[in-house]
Amino acid sequence: MDFEHVIRNRRSVRQFKHVPIPTDDIRLIVKTAALSANANNAQIFRFIAVINQAINRTVAEAIESKTALMIEDEAERDKFLEHVTFFKDAPCTIYVFKLPYHSATEELVARVDPDNLEECKSYADYQTIGAAVENLMLTTFSLGYSSCYMCAPLLAAPEVKKILAVDKTWKLAALVPIGLGAEFPSTPQRLPLDVLLKIVS
Repeated sequence: MDFEHVIRNRRSVRQFKHVPIPTDDIRLIVKTAALSANANNAQIFRFIAVINQAINRTVAEAIESKTALMIEDEAERDKFLEHVTFFKDAPCTIYVFKLPYHSATEELVARVDPDNLEECKSYADYQTIGAAVENLMLTTFSLGYSSCYMCAPLLAAPEVKKILAVDKTWKLAALVPIGLGAEFPSTPQRLPLDVLLKIVS
């Protein structure tokens, strides 16, 4: 598939067909994600691809239970959960984790300019995760599948880690459900390039 076509036509899809994804495709998707630019080549990302629907539903139930403690109004809660637990119906959900990362740059700033530490933080660990997820989603689309970058489920991160039995040092960073899309959303409105770009000569 043409690269520009992939960039222009990838969409965030929240409805999926109940068609399994071959293991080889899942492996290729994650392999490409791991080729992304990452801080200091530390490769702090880890991926767990769950094709067991019962496990994904258990994760969704944990999110629902946690949300019930946060949103009392049932109608409001249900509306919120529509955008947070749809991954349970995807044939595969990839859980993206972040390993601990030490930033030498932030350590230097903290030593000489602590008052501006927050402004000078690079968040290189989360930039690493973002780059990996972008590669993951573009590869997913190039193979004919759809996906969605999800962070809201992190509200139940401790519960998710327990369900998936991951190392306690891993931090849940994102969920990416993938599968054959059952919808094709229209192109979302984008800001004009002149608003986004300034060229300094």
